[in-house]
Amino acid sequence: MIVLNAWTRRSRRAVVAGGGLAGALGVVAACAAPGQGAGGGSAQGGQVKTPVSLTWLARTDMGPVMSDWHQKSAAAFAAQEPNVTIDMGAATSGDYNTKATAMFAGGTPPDVMGNYAGGFGTFVVNGWLDDLLPYANRDKFDLKSFETSALEAVRREGKLLGLPVGHNPWVLFVNHSLLQERGVALPPTDWKDRRWNLETLVKVAQQLITRGDASTATWGVLHPEGQMETQAIWLWGADPLNPQGGPEKSSAYQTGTITQVHYTQPKVVEAVQANVDLMHRHRVAPTPAEQRDFAAGWATPLHTGRLGFWAAGAWSLRNFKESAVPFKWGLAPLAHGLGATAANTAGLFNDAFHVVKGTKAAEAAYRLVAFLATGERAQGYTEGAGTFPANRALYDGWYDETLKTPGMAPSRAELRSVMEGAMATGFASPGKTLHRQRDIQSAFAQAFAPIRNAEQPASIGLREVQTQIEAVSREG
Repeated sequence: MIVLNAWTRRSRRAVVAGGGLAGALGVVAACAAPGQGAGGGSAQGGQVKTPVSLTWLARTDMGPVMSDWHQKSAAAFAAQEPNVTIDMGAATSGDYNTKATAMFAGGTPPDVMGNYAGGFGTFVVNGWLDDLLPYANRDKFDLKSFETSALEAVRREGKLLGLPVGHNPWVLFVNHSLLQERGVALPPTDWKDRRWNLETLVKVAQQLITRGDASTATWGVLHPEGQMETQAIWLWGADPLNPQGGPEKSSAYQTGTITQVHYTQPKVVEAVQANVDLMHRHRVAPTPAEQRDFAAGWATPLHTGRLGFWAAGAWSLRNFKESAVPFKWGLAPLAHGLGATAANTAGLFNDAFHVVKGTKAAEAAYRLVAFLATGERAQGYTEGAGTFPANRALYDGWYDETLKTPGMAPSRAELRSVMEGAMATGFASPGKTLHRQRDIQSAFAQAFAPIRNAEQPASIGLREVQTQIEAVSREG
């Protein structure tokens, strides 16, 4: 039985055709890297000898640079061998999983997919992904070149269900100029420094705030909530999907299926209330309504120049390349929570490519995925998508380019400490692990609004969150 998201049945012609990237690229004759094996023809002398077609379901709403990357990647792959034809499917982030699910339901699934829009958990639950480990072992593929947590994000039960290309953590973006103007010390860049905790962050933020209207007020921090509030909760060494500890204790992040919900446990309540208190009690963070007015028209809230700390995914670095700021800024670790189990676990967001299980073009599909996840193609992806590389071989080039960003203040060593330290302490986010995560997030957001708006304390409001997440989980 297929476990389905909501989907609209479409014919293969309707799914694969269309404008945008698919219309620009169309059908591309292509082949892959050296190796040999069944499924799509034997590969002797480094070529797939038997003609085969494969469908690559590509995301088309990543901007013109990434549209160009898809086209050039397919063309470069085509130049290696003429016997594999790539049929480019097209989907935006919002409908990627719907389209993929419809293709599976219609009996014409793609051969290669990405894990956009919370899709990986659904792919795992349905058993849609092929194990790439036998191919990698056969070809002596150097998997150790990938960052450990990036590779673990696509491992399940000893199987390698894809190859990562990008990996982004939550971090704090810091307005160095504002902190220095107010005589406030910069935060550490070492994730292990436990002096950097929520209490310290509040004290620092209080020195930054000035009252005024939306055009003049200065705020201390926009702190992370994360998907389903998990980023705030993880800082307390807790998780809403188990009663024992942090996210590493929750089986749901491995299986994709939620079997228990614990939003009302004391540590979760404490973590959520502490995060909301930044807005409504300490007044160092703007409320949701104040945020809309404060940051309206700016590339990011930090771009206003009137915010000390902004928690966001590292992919937001591209905003500072595309829209320069006139002040010095940098990155820092998330602040630890409070209490004996305090942590600063960063949510990690993995971009990967996958081969669909049962494809008749398995060999060619694996080679395409390996081609995209390494070398020049992987470098192009990280640059175009604004993501941190999953492959360590690309780190130095990424640091070189990022340090050229206008206003970037940290040294190379400090930037490396923040980014690589996040990987060591981080954990794959719910959107990259849970089945039907978008449905779960939608139910969560509606139930959580009274807490965020200080209409209910966390101790009361999380009861409704608990009820709603349990209800969605029971739907399968």
